Amino acid sequence: MELHILNGDALKKQMEGAAISGRFIVFRECLIEGPVVLDTSSQVFWQQRAAYLEKTYGEPPKRYRSTLAGPMEQLEAAHKAMPINLWFENDLFCQANMWFVLKFIRQKKLPNKIYRIFPQPKGQAEDWKGFGKVLPTGLPALHQNRVLFKEDGLNAGVQLWNGFVQKDFQLMEGIAAKGLPCFDHLPEVVEAFRQLHPKTKESLSRPDKRLKKILASGKTEFGDIFRAFTETEGIYGFGDLTIRQMLQKNIENG
Repeated sequence: MELHILNGDALKKQMEGAAISGRFIVFRECLIEGPVVLDTSSQVFWQQRAAYLEKTYGEPPKRYRSTLAGPMEQLEAAHKAMPINLWFENDLFCQANMWFVLKFIRQKKLPNKIYRIFPQPKGQAEDWKGFGKVLPTGLPALHQNRVLFKEDGLNAGVQLWNGFVQKDFQLMEGIAAKGLPCFDHLPEVVEAFRQLHPKTKESLSRPDKRLKKILASGKTEFGDIFRAFTETEGIYGFGDLTIRQMLQKNIENG
């Protein structure tokens, strides 16, 4: 039996029509926003995340516990002979979550073989639509082409999480330049992360600049704004809730 860690509920739904067996864990987090810490197994981490999601999105802490902390405990308890497949897309949203999972696995010293499942053939031009453009019948082929995380890849995942938490762009760029097989389009993703955090408080992030341009073009309906944003900034992997929050802040700040 295999353990599959999925990047969201949409992929879990797709799996219902795919001939893929095993146990499934859905990773329901958005670590690209809110507080994060280096120690992925600390209670401080879970408490900070629960508090942030409750304040920002009204997520009850008990529900957070059952939908994320609980499944991570299932991961920790996985039999050592069970392969673990990471179904994560290439955008920053998914990559940050995957780096977390890799750091968690290393901190817990899990001996399992870890594999990456890509949403498309590696090196293919990226449109940032991920698994959403794949029919359920196409998922087994992606699974068949999974790539094993070797020691250097696992270590890279740990360092990417550390760099993500500390905003150590130089560290992340160095890892991205290695072209390790379990990552794809990593240099562009790291650069997008850098542009998410401008050097000064007065400067706008890349997503904020794009939202301002969209608003200046006269678009007022959220659906139109969302589509215009994802057409050029799909690399971030932002969902509608995140963009709504950014949009509200953008409007409030003028």
